[in-house]
Amino acid sequence: MIKKILLVLCLLFLFYAPFPIIEPIRVYYDGKEAIAKKYECYPVESCKADFNGDGKADIFTIADEPNEVFKHYYYLKIYVEENNQKKEILKIRYDLFRDNSRTHIAIVERYDQKELIIFDPINKEQFFIWDGSRLSPLWNGKELSFENERAINERWISQAMGLGDVEGGLIEKKAIFTMLWCLFGLYYFVLSGSIGLFLYYSKTPKIKMI
Repeated sequence: MIKKILLVLCLLFLFYAPFPIIEPIRVYYDGKEAIAKKYECYPVESCKADFNGDGKADIFTIADEPNEVFKHYYYLKIYVEENNQKKEILKIRYDLFRDNSRTHIAIVERYDQKELIIFDPINKEQFFIWDGSRLSPLWNGKELSFENERAINERWISQAMGLGDVEGGLIEKKAIFTMLWCLFGLYYFVLSGSIGLFLYYSKTPKIKMI
């Protein structure tokens, strides 16, 4: 009886052994996905912000401005309304290749200030804040203009959006989970085969030597 209980416990342990390995990885990616879902706005025209605090929603748009080299050359433009006229407060390149390879945008409000965070492979500056007249980069040389804790939050949101992009970790994420599922499949295949052999030989009558 004790041997059977120990055998069942051993089998349960072997069955659930891989789960503690994948759980932290799953929690990490689920957490990043939740952050991106909370902060990212897409499509761009649906983004809502009031950077200058005039009580009016600012205008987000994507403009296609072709040149001699590129048939399509996209920009993200943000406008505020002043004296019944549109004033451009930001103009940066916009990567528009496909849904999983594009410029990702998030709007964050901290300490009564709204910030614009982007993720893409084409813009050097990716953190912007209202400076009184336009959206200016948060960066000051190689250091952020704000406290380190705040900088970590900005990078965290940017990285979270990047995990949905082929340039920011989407391929790596798929590769990790594909490798894990392959390893788990191999593990359970070997485990089930070993259990089958054990049961087969345990039921096979032993031949007594004379």
